[in-house]
Amino acid sequence: MSKTIKKENYFPAILKKQAKKIKPQLIIPYEYLFSNPKGVAAFNRLTESKSYWLSSDSALIIKQNKNYLANLLKDYTIVEFGGFDGSSLNDVFKSGQRFRYINIDIGKGILSMMKNNFSKLSNVKYSLIKKSFADISFIKKIKSTRPKALLFLGNTFGNFYPKEGDQWLKKTYQLMDPGDLLIIDFDRRVSSDKHLKCYSVKECALMLILAFEDYGMPVENLHSTFVMDKDGIHGGVTVLKDFTLDHKKFKSGDFIEVMISLKSSPVDMTKRMSRAGFKTIKQLQSDKKHMIQLIAKK
Repeated sequence: MSKTIKKENYFPAILKKQAKKIKPQLIIPYEYLFSNPKGVAAFNRLTESKSYWLSSDSALIIKQNKNYLANLLKDYTIVEFGGFDGSSLNDVFKSGQRFRYINIDIGKGILSMMKNNFSKLSNVKYSLIKKSFADISFIKKIKSTRPKALLFLGNTFGNFYPKEGDQWLKKTYQLMDPGDLLIIDFDRRVSSDKHLKCYSVKECALMLILAFEDYGMPVENLHSTFVMDKDGIHGGVTVLKDFTLDHKKFKSGDFIEVMISLKSSPVDMTKRMSRAGFKTIKQLQSDKKHMIQLIAKK
């Protein structure tokens, strides 16, 4: 970790809740959360946290529906967006059936982590495509004799603002072939206190400050911050001391954003997917009921 980053600049994170929609002074690209190997490592630790239900409940959905998913996905080429080491589907892969898995991820050191994860899963033929899921035009070039099942697990889709998310759904639908599947997890809205508690762990806060260090900001002037507004969680930093970067002035108290995690409902998500052309064929959840998984078909 850089010598400029001190724990007091990121943990405990500043937590805020407000009724009005927040207006960040600047939004830096989401990819900076995973441009630093230490950020990737922090995320991997985060997925094991019981407080961070975005990963734990997503994993529980798969675990509690593993037989259904194994029988479904064995006939598809699985394409997961942001799959990290590929372990999210291990409960499905352990069914023993043969699977074809492609991970779409730009994180550093991902292939090494995938090799480690799949070392004991000889029934899975896996590969990595280092692309951002923001522009998925490349999926048309994926060669497969099977139909494709595109997976957006966790709350990755929630990292899109609504307009961007709808555009992504429409473009994805256009690029998919008839019979392809789209499987999306999303986070249901609960109280702001519960949502903020989900993110108020050290690894979340560390990922934020590392992202801004990689972007080139003076992290000694910043503090990791999560804000819950009417749409969901916004992650970034609060400026502690005025500074200028690339001729742009930032003042004490400004909020700079790097990620969002918008919340939805099964009805709203089904409608959004329907407007894009998809037909929802199944809804899955765990007994924790924080996350919902929708399976839709073109």
